[in-house]
Amino acid sequence: MPAIPVPATFDDILDSTALAHLATIGPDGHPQVNPIWFLRDGDQIVFGVKGDTQKLRNIRRHPHIALSFGALNNPGHYLELRGEVIAIEEYRDLSFVNLLAEKYTGKPFTGGREGEVRYRITFQPRTWTGQ
Repeated sequence: MPAIPVPATFDDILDSTALAHLATIGPDGHPQVNPIWFLRDGDQIVFGVKGDTQKLRNIRRHPHIALSFGALNNPGHYLELRGEVIAIEEYRDLSFVNLLAEKYTGKPFTGGREGEVRYRITFQPRTWTGQ
């Protein structure tokens, strides 16, 4: 299914420091939801996960996910994206997590160390809903 562009009326959410809520399907078929930091990269969303986490195992097994976002100052303004993970890239430096930390904290990431296995996940939304 081709991607359907997200209207510009949601740019305020996607460019803010609102957390995304990542929904994946667990091994037992039940949903799992985790708050995550994210960046917008064109019409895609990118986020990071540590290696050896349940959410990474869920994504590898079933790459169809959903992300939901709420506007920071308007609880009635929200966005939900559904689609699929199109890339999982391993990295062992802090360059990508530092980009996320800069967006959310204004400072480099201090909770990790060089050499830790992390993954940059690229998500391609296929549908959206919101208000």
